[in-house]
Amino acid sequence: MNSVDDGAPAGNGAARSRSRTRSGSAAPIVVEGRKARPVAKSAEALFSQPAIKARVVTPPPPPPRPAVIRRADDETGDHERPDEEADEVRAEDDGLRILVMCNYDPYNAATVCDHINAFYHYSKHEVFVLSNIGKLPAKFSFEPFDVIVIHYSLFIAVDAYVPPDVRARLSRFRGVKMLFIQDEYRFVNRTIAAINECGVDVVFTCVPQGEIGKVYPPKQVPHTGFVNVLTGYVPEGLKLFQPRPLAERPITVGYRGRVYPAWHGEAGREKHEIGRRFLADAKPYGIKCDIAWNERSRIYGIQWVEFMQRCRAMLAVESGASVFDFDGSVSATVDTFVAVLGLSGKQSSRVRQFLKGSGPYATDPEARELYEALRETFFKEKENLIDLAQLSPRVFEAATLKTMLIMYEGSYSGAFKPWRHYVPLRKDHGNMAEVVEFLNNPIECAKVIANCYAEVCENDAYSYREFIAKFDRIAHDLCTPRHRSTVPRFTREEMDKIRVFYHIQYPYSLDPTSLKRMNRNPLKLVRQMVAPKPNELGLRDIIRRVGRLR
Repeated sequence: MNSVDDGAPAGNGAARSRSRTRSGSAAPIVVEGRKARPVAKSAEALFSQPAIKARVVTPPPPPPRPAVIRRADDETGDHERPDEEADEVRAEDDGLRILVMCNYDPYNAATVCDHINAFYHYSKHEVFVLSNIGKLPAKFSFEPFDVIVIHYSLFIAVDAYVPPDVRARLSRFRGVKMLFIQDEYRFVNRTIAAINECGVDVVFTCVPQGEIGKVYPPKQVPHTGFVNVLTGYVPEGLKLFQPRPLAERPITVGYRGRVYPAWHGEAGREKHEIGRRFLADAKPYGIKCDIAWNERSRIYGIQWVEFMQRCRAMLAVESGASVFDFDGSVSATVDTFVAVLGLSGKQSSRVRQFLKGSGPYATDPEARELYEALRETFFKEKENLIDLAQLSPRVFEAATLKTMLIMYEGSYSGAFKPWRHYVPLRKDHGNMAEVVEFLNNPIECAKVIANCYAEVCENDAYSYREFIAKFDRIAHDLCTPRHRSTVPRFTREEMDKIRVFYHIQYPYSLDPTSLKRMNRNPLKLVRQMVAPKPNELGLRDIIRRVGRLR
């Protein structure tokens, strides 16, 4: 189950027709750590990866909206149909009403919108998306829904994202509550408290299966189950872009990284260290690189896609951090120390320049010594106690666009094999000559690219469609009649009156800067939306798509 949106999805996310086979009919699903419902099948067996098989993505037609089923409300006593009749029809329809709470931001990384879109596009149930930070809209109620999903784009432990009054309302919600979470190395204790406060039934975590109990001890979360998933999946929308021949790509190696605080440990440092060291090592070989790791160089949307298409290879490392800050003391101590010494200001310093990988002290042994002093003083004993190494969605993005990957040696969630799906680079860069020799052999590069695309990007195990099918089965098994809503369904028109969901069907095809000028230059936006599509759109389709954004 690891990340991405499947294909050129069509449809509005409504529940699938009654004739469709139920995904969860074979056996009930178990979620690790959950005590409330004994079931037959283990989460590990549920999420085992199927055999590799190629497939052609053919988006299904929009399904018919199921009949509206109105049940008696416990508080109002408003009866439109006897409870027995409603239960019988709901059992036949078997469609859940799912609310996805998130921060749907097309100005940021497209992989986040892609992940949210997967629920909207592929779930067999009726999905509503509420993009909201902070207090809920006026008159909004959770009661019409059977399941609430709190997406990882909202930090459940941070009041600015999910305020105390919203958590209190979640705790009173009687349906199933499911939490997706990432960057789990921070706010750990506060996250556990929020999980218990809200009464979350299941957490979809990126922590590897064998490490979940160390981060979320069963005694602290006795009524919550945990399911391991990937940070992202194969973005099907990127398969619509035709690759450039290797000889026509002007950049040999590209990379965009980010400098993380020192307390993230070695795993955090690797995210800019690989770029800094490769850039220095490539100069003697005359390799043309476009490598940067500062915030000003970050690229999003269609510009990010075009950048990867111009590169013969992309650098990558495993995602995560090597230090878990359970109570916030590590980050508070290190950040305060750096701030009071002026190391975070505009004034240059050996420590700051070393952390940034730039300036005269970037490779100075004394600068490394100062960094090691930070580690030795504040977080050495807390490093590498929990393995959080995981696959980054950016790896799937490059692989889908048929760009070769040069990555530090690692497990990469078991999806990528060295020398077959990527070129391994030792963390000391000791095999740089071997990597350069491989780069200069287009035949060998093409083999790796082809293997990676066929065996990873066309593997159903890494598709959003399969990810959501498994999510649907878990939601179905957890949602007993006791959890079903007894109040009238929301219609999409009613939901839009509360908060409009601006659905971006292909987030990778948008230029985030153009969204800011959407009202001033609609024709440019139309051209931008139509250009990457494989089939020409009619005027009605264009108007409908632009209407979704506006």
